[in-house]
Amino acid sequence: ETKQVWQHCDAKLGGTLLTYVVIDWPSGYDIGSPGVLRALKDVHAVLYEEPMLGNPYSVLNLLLSFSRSRKVTTDHIRQLDRLPSHVRDRLICRNASRGVVVAYVPDASAADLLPLFSSLDEKLASLEERHPGFRMHLTGTSVVASRNVHRIIGDLAKSLALATLVIFVVMSVAL
Repeated sequence: ETKQVWQHCDAKLGGTLLTYVVIDWPSGYDIGSPGVLRALKDVHAVLYEEPMLGNPYSVLNLLLSFSRSRKVTTDHIRQLDRLPSHVRDRLICRNASRGVVVAYVPDASAADLLPLFSSLDEKLASLEERHPGFRMHLTGTSVVASRNVHRIIGDLAKSLALATLVIFVVMSVAL
């Protein structure tokens, strides 16, 4: 029953686990800078392309929610300061020139998620080339756990192969 509920939540919410794309921009830029807004839009576009990911959101969503024309203005940037800090600071850190785009990921196996994360890493690397000085990386517990589980399984397979070889050699010498 629990698994069915979890799968239902994954289907309805676009995933139940979170993954993050952290965007670091050059100092001298601010959230209202056209380069930062373009980079955020590009990251959103990359995340929307992936069918396994659900509902990416960032400070860009907040800024666009202030606007009827779907264009961000300096007035919208000033409105960010009116938001409660616990809301705003989860998505942007102006002092560190850093923002985050959050997306939902389904609770799937590492084997299913690793190709997705590898693809996202490649796409983010190409975005970094299009946005010089910007750094974008994928992180979150789902990303780290999937990569670690994959590494553990690979190490286990290697150690089992080595143990088999050693046992075979010892048995051959003994007999």
